This record gives sequence, C-alpha cells and structure tokens, in this order.
Amino acid sequence: MSGAQLPVPELPAWIWPISTPLKVREWAWSLSSLADPCVRGTRGIGAAIAVGVVPLALSRAFGVPGQQAVSAAALLLLCLACVRRNEASKGIAFLLLAFLSHCVMALAIAESDPELAARIMPGAQAYWERQRAWVWTGWDLEYEPAVWIPAHVGQVGGAVLYSYVSLGWITFFEGFREVDWMNFYSARLLDCSRNPLTALLLGWHVWSIVRGLGFAVLSFEVLSLSLARLTGRDLSCRRDRAWRWSAGLGLFLADALLKFFLLHSVQQSLHDNLR
Repeated sequence: MSGAQLPVPELPAWIWPISTPLKVREWAWSLSSLADPCVRGTRGIGAAIAVGVVPLALSRAFGVPGQQAVSAAALLLLCLACVRRNEASKGIAFLLLAFLSHCVMALAIAESDPELAARIMPGAQAYWERQRAWVWTGWDLEYEPAVWIPAHVGQVGGAVLYSYVSLGWITFFEGFREVDWMNFYSARLLDCSRNPLTALLLGWHVWSIVRGLGFAVLSFEVLSLSLARLTGRDLSCRRDRAWRWSAGLGLFLADALLKFFLLHSVQQSLHDNLR
C-alpha cells in the first residue's frame, strides 16, 4: 500500500522474555566503542598491561582494596572494543596479558609486604591457610573429587551465566580475586620452601593455569554473544563461535583431568620441598 510503513523487525530478546528498550541497546553499543582507540595497533598491549597493574598499584599506594573491581571494569571495556571490531584473538590475548601483568605485580607485592597484600587482597590470607594445611597434611575437603568435580561444573555454568548478564564484569572480577589468592599463596609458599623455583612452578598449579585459559576464551565468547543479542547486531560467525565454545569447554575438561591425575603428586612435591 502506498505510503505504508514497513514493520520494524523484532529483535531477539537479550534475556527472554524481557524486551530490551532501544535506548539500552544504543547505550550498550556506544559503551563498546569507548576503548576503541586503545585497542588499535600495538596500543592494546600497553592498555592491557595498564589494566592489570595500575589499579593494583593504586591499591598498594593507598593501602585499600577495590583494585579487582576497577581492573575488571577496565578489562570489560577493552574486550567490548575487540568484540565490536570482531577481533577475538586480539581480545583474548589482551585479556590474558592483563591477568599476566597483574599476577607479576601481585606476586611481587605479596612477597615483599605480606601484611599490605592481605589488606588489598581480601580473602587471600584465609586461602593461604587452607592451602598450607593441604600442603602439610595432604588432605582438604575441597580437594575431594566428590566436592571439587560438582564445584568445577558449577564454575563453568557460573562463568557462562555471569559473563552473559554482566558483559563479563563479574567473571573478570572473580578472576582477579582468585589470581590474587593464588599469588599470595605462592609468595607465602616461597618463604617456607627449600627450592623457590619448584615452589613457584608447582604453587601455581598447572590445572589452575589451564582453567584460567578456559575462562579467558569462554568469557570473551559469552561477552560477544551477550553484546550481539543486546544490540541486535551480528558480531561473529557461527563457525568462529563454535570454535571458541569448543576451545573453552575443552580447556575446562583438561583442567579437570589434570587436577584429577596430578593433585596428589603436586601436593607431595610441594610437601617434600618444605624446609
């Protein structure tokens, strides 16, 4: 009919059955462009390192916590910019670089000033005490297969859910919190071990490293999927999404297998290395 307006196609709901308002969709798309200048060329390398170390350096300077939440928010903006540009490899690389640089600084702080580290890394001291008991005795309820296997599955499901509803922020925050615990534990382990290199290599459990890689791939993919549905834009092809899902879930499976088969030998080696 002449002059009639064509119907506006209905966009898929971000969280079914809630229909996301157009202004929210536009805001999310604008948000994804904020860090775009920071991810162009090699500038993303410096930006990722800054995400990992600057908030932690400020927490160290002022002796207050909160750095994990700030780093998570900054990392979210970097990843959103990469999602918008459909540069998944770059986004995952920046994500890993941010965590790696954070770990180097966190380990140095925990080694040089444990009291300060405990203040700016909430929960780290309690985690070290649990891990110390495991290294000394070889037993921890949380390391029993009947406990950690269901928890492991729950972590994967939680990573998917929380990455989707928060565009990755909750998962990134939990990631920074947990690597702070691991670095505090590793630093304390160095102080009571005969061979520091053995303590460092085994203190950062190999299954934890593989799990971190799995979180990086899966969190980025779910963030991408969430932004695509939230804004109504096609941000990646099915083949690439299938590859990232397979890689992320495969790394989580490898994490579980490594933990199942290596847990006792790692604990024994750490115990034998104690002073």
